[in-house]
Amino acid sequence: MATGSWVNTGEGGLSDHHLAGGGDVVFQIGPGMFGVRTSGGDWDWDRFRSQAEIAQVRVFELKLHQGAKIRGGHVEGAKVTAEIAGIRGVAAGKAIDSPNRFPLSARMRAT
Repeated sequence: MATGSWVNTGEGGLSDHHLAGGGDVVFQIGPGMFGVRTSGGDWDWDRFRSQAEIAQVRVFELKLHQGAKIRGGHVEGAKVTAEIAGIRGVAAGKAIDSPNRFPLSARMRAT
């Protein structure tokens, strides 16, 4: 990777592949909160802090909703390998659904 380059993780979480080139990383947190969630799908402050301590992770980007996928995203269980499961914080071999909007948005209200 060229010096000074940035890479965005996308909403799938941070992997060794993102770090391998030595560039700066934008860690995207999408509606599924992959990489910063508990196994039950809730926010995990410990996982977030551990990701934030990685020197190459320079910024976090919140993806609040799925613009093109009104029902959210879906990955079939057959595609959820052990590597992907570890990165995303989900069970291997089980289908993954990413909601169409950030879960916390249900608790927000207009002022």
